[in-house]
This record gives sequence, C-alpha cells and structure tokens, in this order.
Amino acid sequence: MKKTFILLSVLVIGIFLSSFGFSQEVGIISSVGDAKVEVSPGTGLKACKPGLALKEGSKIVTGKDSSVEIAFNKDLSNMVEVGENSHVIVKLEGDEKIELINGEIFSVIEGLEPGEGFKVKTPCAVCAVRGTGWNTKTDGKNTNVESAKDTVKVFGINKDGTTKKKGYSVRQGYKRGIEKFKDPGKMKKMTRKRYKALKNKFKKIAGQSKSKKNEMKKKTKMQKKIDSTKDQRRKSTRDLQDQKRIQKLKDKKKEPYNSGSSGGSLVAS
Repeated sequence: MKKTFILLSVLVIGIFLSSFGFSQEVGIISSVGDAKVEVSPGTGLKACKPGLALKEGSKIVTGKDSSVEIAFNKDLSNMVEVGENSHVIVKLEGDEKIELINGEIFSVIEGLEPGEGFKVKTPCAVCAVRGTGWNTKTDGKNTNVESAKDTVKVFGINKDGTTKKKGYSVRQGYKRGIEKFKDPGKMKKMTRKRYKALKNKFKKIAGQSKSKKNEMKKKTKMQKKIDSTKDQRRKSTRDLQDQKRIQKLKDKKKEPYNSGSSGGSLVAS
C-alpha cells in the first residue's frame, strides 16, 4: 500500500511537470476526494485536477475526507495543503497569498525569494512567515495557529478589516488562538501527539518538494544532453552539406572547357 502511494505521488508530480509547466506561479498538484475549484470568479465550481493553473481569485472548496495540495512556485518549495471541509481563495496580493474563509490548511514555505514574505489571512487573523511549516484552522469566528517548524508571526484583525500592528510569535511546538477582532491569546504548548502529527505532515510535504527538485535536476541534465546531441547533429548535417557544395564547385572547375561556334564545325576535306 505504501509503495502504491509513493508511486501515485511521483505520477502526480510528473503530471504537474508536464501540464502545469514552469511559467505559472500557482497550481494544483494533487486532489483527493470531493474537491472543487473555481479558477475565475463566476465560472462555477469544477472538479480539481492535478496540473491546473490557478490565479488571483481562484476558489477551492473541499468536502469530507478530501484535500488539495497547491504549489505557489515552480519547484514546489512553497506548498499549501487544503484540508477537508474547507474554503480558500487564492489572493496573490503582495505577500498575502491565500485566504482561509473556513476550514484548515497546512503550509510549508521554504523557497521564498529575498525580501519576499508569505501570509495567510483568515476572518480573525493574518499569519506571516519568511519560511516555516504551520497549521491554520478557523470557523470564521476563531482561528487557531500551530507551528510545526520555526516561528510564525500572528496579527489580529481590526473591525475595519485592517491588520493590527502588533504581531505575536508562535514558536515551534506551540499554538495560539485568536478571537475575531481581538489580539491573539496566550501561546500554549501542543500535546506531544499533536506536535508529532504536524511534524510528520511537514516532513511528508517537504519530502515531495525535495523529490521534485531532484527530478528537475535530472530532467535538466538530460535535456542539456539531448540539446547538445541535437546541436551536434545539426552541425554535422551543415558540415556535410557544405562539403557537398564545395565538392560540386571543385568538380565544375575540373570539367573541360567546351567552346561552341555559331558558324558550325570545320570538316577537313
């Protein structure tokens, strides 16, 4: 069963590579169960498919025992897993990348560019990171943030929708609850069982990223070899054509000079 799951994961990554490509920023890499997506507002919900490119305003809705994995860059080092019974919207407004309306998401952010950040917004809070792995869960009135790796910064939200200025840290192995329009509550330690479960989820998603990077390196090396072979063949073909042209010119020069006469031929009598 484990081997089958690994094989399917590799297959999904392969589909992502071939159909999603490298020119897009955000795309679906896997989907399980009853998961639907609305790529553009007003186009209606359709079944999620690996390789589907997303853009600002794209909506994802999952049902029971369902999940969707989203990549926010081409090498899968920034990924978000949307859990069951969840509703998210892709934002892409500066550092604010995704909005969790309700439900649960797990984020693994390890491939940000210098000066870039990654924020997850809920009706109650904004979670900001430079690079980490954490879980965010909300019912619209309360949000719970749990850090599986490194530190997450959490900000409350004002009644006018703006983000509060003061941020609160959530260290690895800890959590904070945030009530709507209030400051985050006290940081509490997660149970050992919960922390272990989140660490395993982080390793699983981060492991997919590393596998993908290795696959990309192999494909790049192979493509370089293919391109090099094609270049050599093209060069050989050009050289052969040049040699044939040169030989034709040489052969033409060797032909005896035949001067014709308009008065006819002279015949000795």
